[in-house]
Amino acid sequence: MLYGVDGELFLDCLIGIFVNDNEECLCKTKERIKPLWIDDVLWTLLDMGGNIKAPVSLRAVGAFTVSGVSVYEKSTVMNTWSADELKRIVEEYISHFAESINNSSMNDFVDNLSQPYRCVIRNALYCIHNRQYEKALELIDENKPGIFKNGDTDINDAIKKFCMERMEVSTK
Repeated sequence: MLYGVDGELFLDCLIGIFVNDNEECLCKTKERIKPLWIDDVLWTLLDMGGNIKAPVSLRAVGAFTVSGVSVYEKSTVMNTWSADELKRIVEEYISHFAESINNSSMNDFVDNLSQPYRCVIRNALYCIHNRQYEKALELIDENKPGIFKNGDTDINDAIKKFCMERMEVSTK
């Protein structure tokens, strides 16, 4: 995994090598993007605010992090299975990732918010960040456990409590 930060954006790149069912050697890459604040919101809700000051690598490999949205994927069949071919492909992927770090924007994240993997939590946290508390509440299933739990704090319960408190304050 490679990762980088550009302004308010965190980007990561996964590179893997696989043998498929046809016994072809594949080299794959996947690039994801997310705003740095999205993990901060999650950690605040789960009473894990100390993570905000942790090294940026925690956002890439931490168990309590929000998955970014995929902005680029590529799979290449390796014809020769050689080290030279692998090096050429990986260098191509790394070069593309470097360009993505320099050319990505918040729109790349927002435009892909609805990607299915972790869609609900990502969208709810996005709504909280934008003070759209009613919309965040509509997204979670308060009768179902959330995907994150820190001790007795379930993320869905934390979202509900946080949003209800903010909505009460705004009506006073």
